[in-house]
Amino acid sequence: LSWVFIRLFMATVILGLSQYRSIKADLRLFKKSIWIIAAALFGAVINQLCFNEGLLRTSPAHAAILNATIPIQTLVFASVLARERLHTVRVIGILLGFCGVVYLIGLDHLTRLNPFAIGDMLILANAASYSIYLILAKRYLSGLKPLVVLFWMSLLATITVGFYANWPFLIVTGK
Repeated sequence: LSWVFIRLFMATVILGLSQYRSIKADLRLFKKSIWIIAAALFGAVINQLCFNEGLLRTSPAHAAILNATIPIQTLVFASVLARERLHTVRVIGILLGFCGVVYLIGLDHLTRLNPFAIGDMLILANAASYSIYLILAKRYLSGLKPLVVLFWMSLLATITVGFYANWPFLIVTGK
């Protein structure tokens, strides 16, 4: 998790330096701050933490296959959260996509306890989190400067992940 923190920290520094004037000038962001916070939580914090923790507990092949559910989950969440209409073709696509993932992972994998189960669930949570982020970003953050929004998301995610990762290189333990 230290490398997730370092990645977010460096992205925040680079974006902050490159977008300094835009960050100061864009007051529209304060009106949408709740959506930026939600986007940071779903798009960076939960997404990255679940992915990295899940990858430690499953195989890279399983992670890649399960991440293929992102479009499926996005469509399902969009139909529930954003009231996107589901047509017959979309429902068939969701069912075929889900069947493909079950086939590739293996049906026996879902019916008995195995060492990858927790990791697979975390990867599915990662995909769900990213799907929700995509819906939030499209619906509430369009019209804003993308790099400025990304700066604020990175800053919020850096702080949140920093607490989770115990601020690995900022705390001097003296040992």
